[in-house]
Amino acid sequence: PHPPTEGELPDRFAVSRHTVREALRQLRADGLVASRQGSGTTVMPPPPSTPFNVHRVASIDELIAYAAETRYVIEQTDLVTSEDVAAQELQLPANCRWLRLQGFRFGEEPAAAPICWTEVFVAAEYAGVERLVARQRGPIWRLIEDMYGERLVEVEQALRVRPVPEELAEGLRIDATSSVVEVCRTYKTASDKVAELSVNLYPSDKFRFNMKLRRA
Repeated sequence: PHPPTEGELPDRFAVSRHTVREALRQLRADGLVASRQGSGTTVMPPPPSTPFNVHRVASIDELIAYAAETRYVIEQTDLVTSEDVAAQELQLPANCRWLRLQGFRFGEEPAAAPICWTEVFVAAEYAGVERLVARQRGPIWRLIEDMYGERLVEVEQALRVRPVPEELAEGLRIDATSSVVEVCRTYKTASDKVAELSVNLYPSDKFRFNMKLRRA
């Protein structure tokens, strides 16, 4: 029997055409299938396995899934001011206090190297999330929404390559002369207030970034 066409899939799986189109769109975005006019859709070989593919995190919903699939093991917490961390060149509003969380993020394999080092700054008025962070998976900003009734509507993501901080090389299991990819995410509320900022350092040889651009 011939493979089903896109038009036949809704009847075969008892779903709507919209559901089929959205599923195929996501499969194409993930590089699992390729579509060419006149040739149909072809299943592609899986991409090389890496501990983290940031191209998967292309929406706020995918940030939720990423945080739920990994473990954030917090090693240290403290309260700091924007001025205390000014040397890190972070885009934190001035004259504010922050709950700072520091630790490594791990995948499902206990013996594997950490995925990244993560440092999180939570605006002091939301510092109550600290008591829940270690108990449950998922993004910290969702705890802010649930506990304080805020709504975070924007995430700005910036990437740069930098030398690995000497004190983190051993924990990341990389050479002290290696580079890391820094992914800085700023989470803002509907009133444009910075509720959270996270700094994530990924070993550069295990990091891949893909972006798809489409004309409107």
